[in-house]
Amino acid sequence: MNNPFVDFLAAYGPTASSNNIYDEFVSKQARKTGCNPLEIEQPLINELYEILTSHQPRSVILTGTAGDGKTYVARKILETIIPGKNWENTQKTFEISTPNNGRKLTFIKDLSELNKADKESISDAVYQSLTNQSPDLFLVCVNDGHLLYFLREFIKDKTLHSKISNLLLDHDRKRKDDNFELINMSLESNNDTLLKIIKEISNHPGWNDCNGCPALNSEHAPCPIRLNLRLIEQDGKHSMKKRLQEMINLAAFDGNHLSIRQLILLVVNIILGDQKNARVTNKELLNCKRSQIRADKNEYEFTNPYSNVFGSNLSKQAQNNFKVFSTLVGFGVGYETNNFFDRGLISKQEAFLPQGIYSLSIFEKKLAKYLESPNQFKKEFHTAIVAQRQRMFFSENEHWFKDSNSNPWNLTTFKRGNEYLNLLPNDDQGDREFQKFKAKLFKSFNRMMTGELTDTSNEVWLVAPTGVFAGHSGSLLVHRMGLHMHDHILLRILASKGYGKPLLMRVKLASDSSKKVDFEITPTFFEYLLRIAEGGLPASFPIDFQQAVQRFQIKVMSLYKEEAKGGYLSSQVELASQGTLQEKPIAVLSQERIL
Repeated sequence: MNNPFVDFLAAYGPTASSNNIYDEFVSKQARKTGCNPLEIEQPLINELYEILTSHQPRSVILTGTAGDGKTYVARKILETIIPGKNWENTQKTFEISTPNNGRKLTFIKDLSELNKADKESISDAVYQSLTNQSPDLFLVCVNDGHLLYFLREFIKDKTLHSKISNLLLDHDRKRKDDNFELINMSLESNNDTLLKIIKEISNHPGWNDCNGCPALNSEHAPCPIRLNLRLIEQDGKHSMKKRLQEMINLAAFDGNHLSIRQLILLVVNIILGDQKNARVTNKELLNCKRSQIRADKNEYEFTNPYSNVFGSNLSKQAQNNFKVFSTLVGFGVGYETNNFFDRGLISKQEAFLPQGIYSLSIFEKKLAKYLESPNQFKKEFHTAIVAQRQRMFFSENEHWFKDSNSNPWNLTTFKRGNEYLNLLPNDDQGDREFQKFKAKLFKSFNRMMTGELTDTSNEVWLVAPTGVFAGHSGSLLVHRMGLHMHDHILLRILASKGYGKPLLMRVKLASDSSKKVDFEITPTFFEYLLRIAEGGLPASFPIDFQQAVQRFQIKVMSLYKEEAKGGYLSSQVELASQGTLQEKPIAVLSQERIL
């Protein structure tokens, strides 16, 4: 039997015809198919409704990357103000009168879609609203670049342009007395968005049409669509959805923000992905018919949800076309060999290869073929073991995480991923975790700055970057930075206080805290630091990291020079026999002129 909701859900997935992923097509498609569109809870809707309808309302500018939900939020606010009102795709602007205050409110679905004449016609009204010279309100959806272009080309007020530019740079919403809110939805926390998406899809009434399907409750040939749905629904500290949430957070801390649109696409692909026809257009996702065929032929290796996370049902080119897959593939899950986990797989230990459709049932057949004829089945076996490593990474097991060997993050390039995440909470737990890593972080910075394989880890020795001061063979000491409050230049490691903001190493003057230098410790850089602390300098890391440290040295030197009034660079740094750093006075050489 066929469930129309499965086809409707597929339109949100990574296909060429996935128009449903764009909010403006959702209402039309929902009416056409009779399926309710996905409604993801967005707290911002109620907040903005209050801002626009209060007795002292303000205009709203929604910025962010494509897929962050700007149009969705605007449409839901409109529907909240006027229940049952539909915003048709052809309407680029929409005018209403707001309740409570009776102001005229103009919605602009996408400022970049307006032609030159339209922009010119509204530019003065927008300017008057933003500068509190008019009672009229606007809700404008636009990306950052086009917003600045519009201000520069059509409003031409340098003060307003500068104010909005600074808000964007500082990630602020508004300043005192501003008559508008500027909200960058790329910086709004998506921490719980994945869970909301899974819940919305899982609880959708469209699944009721599966009732009566013989594959729904089959034990021997269950429907892979419903099987995958059950797997991603499962709760737990190390469940699949929890691990996905951690990966999404790490990606954000590394500068790879994933929009709501991309996260919906990901969840749909996990549930419906079909790897058998990865290079065939319009057959990357399961429908009810193909799902039944996979179940009848026991072809569950092609519907593996753990591999669907990385777009394995798509061609390489298609993977790269969707940011969510190119980002998650960068974690290298499954392609990192690990003796602890691989030995458990090969020996078919229950903890590593439990009974199940996506574990023992698939892998033991591939393993038997490989052991019988390694050359013939080498490629097939490699695909199978990669898939099993991916499954283990997303699986919960009480025996894992007990020590560094049994940490599933070893199956990724972010081997310290969970440790980085543990540093982030602004509470006692985060402080305790930081104390574990403080010495390693300090040791790493000392090794990079001095070029010595030192073990000094109680403070950071700031030295002049190599080559800055010619004529000196050794490292020149600028300052020794610790965590002492009485020091005139302070060093702090700060946990994240905002979505997508990584750990910071901040150096600031005790005499003027506004004078500071920040160094972002992203998850990738965290890996780099800890591997250096443990004795290596991996060639896999780009030279950009060392250059970033050098830029940090130069900025802090400039900061300290102002405080010390030129009284620095008085000693060299050398490595003592026990591996610690020590100061050595600079030898001043004189040379008599020879006549």
